[in-house]
Amino acid sequence: MSRPHDPRWFPDPETFDPGRWLDPGRQAAPRHAYLPFGTGPRACIGEQFAWAEATTVLAVLAPDLGFRRCPRFPGHRAVPGHAAPGARPAGAAARSGAARPQSGFCDQFTCDARLTAAVPDNLHRVGEQMHEQGHAVRQAALAAGWSHRHRDVSGGWLRPTVFGAVDGLVTNASLIAGLGGGDAPPHAIILTGVAALVAGAFSMGTGEYVSVTNQNELVAAEVATERIMLARFPAAEQAELADTFAGYGADAETAARMAAAVSQDPDTALRVHTREELGVDPFELPSPVFAGISSLVAFSAGALIPLLPYLVGLSLLAVALGVAAVALLTGGMVVGKLTGRSLLRSGLRQLLLGGVAVAVTFAVGSLIGGGHVT
Repeated sequence: MSRPHDPRWFPDPETFDPGRWLDPGRQAAPRHAYLPFGTGPRACIGEQFAWAEATTVLAVLAPDLGFRRCPRFPGHRAVPGHAAPGARPAGAAARSGAARPQSGFCDQFTCDARLTAAVPDNLHRVGEQMHEQGHAVRQAALAAGWSHRHRDVSGGWLRPTVFGAVDGLVTNASLIAGLGGGDAPPHAIILTGVAALVAGAFSMGTGEYVSVTNQNELVAAEVATERIMLARFPAAEQAELADTFAGYGADAETAARMAAAVSQDPDTALRVHTREELGVDPFELPSPVFAGISSLVAFSAGALIPLLPYLVGLSLLAVALGVAAVALLTGGMVVGKLTGRSLLRSGLRQLLLGGVAVAVTFAVGSLIGGGHVT
């Protein structure tokens, strides 16, 4: 293997010069001077690798390069491993500092040094152009109304917050309407309203905490079962996943490859299986503490609104019910904004439902307080 570096046959043996294998002026060297090529063609072993790399580079650069036949070589076709007619040997050209021979294309595409130096810059430019094109496409889509932002549809915070606030508002508004319909004194209304606020807030918070905790425990149990099945029957689970992907429209071969790729990582496989079979993400379950606190605070805020007139000394039932009506309308419009529905429709719906509860409670209080029911 040290023969190519022997100064008896090759001047400057430590210089990188693949052309030494092709220089016809050195054919007088003995065959063993070309080991390990003494029994075959005298060509550099890296030639095929160089051609493979050049092909890859040209495939990347081709969209930006306009190739044309060089007028100095009409009809000449470059053949890998063969110099152009009349060209100097590659090794001798490199040592003399002369330009390398042309091989069928014009200078800007055939000069090895310039092409090699341009490759990193051109690759970088191609990458930048692709990024710019993608950015331009996204900007145009945004201008046309494209958006990839989605609202939270899991109900992680919206459900307990809205449910708690509406529950507190309707509960205390109806309670005050019932007491007012029965001609209860303001002090009794305040006492009953505050007691209902505290009791209802803790009831809502506790109930939401227990509900979410039970749901998470059920999901955890099912996820544990799925994890065991993945460990014991990986082939069956992978086949099941392939059937799922096929159900989405993938052909059998693509579905099998997708299932195999997903099954390589246990966490990813578990996540995909639970999403498809349970409809939940085991790594993004709602927090029971957050849900409980959200419900408690929201109920308290809602229940406080109809009590405010009485707490500030304005002990009029009509004022309290008017404030509650505005709050119901506003709350419904806020929910409509969050859900993308019509603001007016959502607000009126909330006002109508709350109004029915208030009216029924007021009628019951009037019947009992007026002595009609004993």
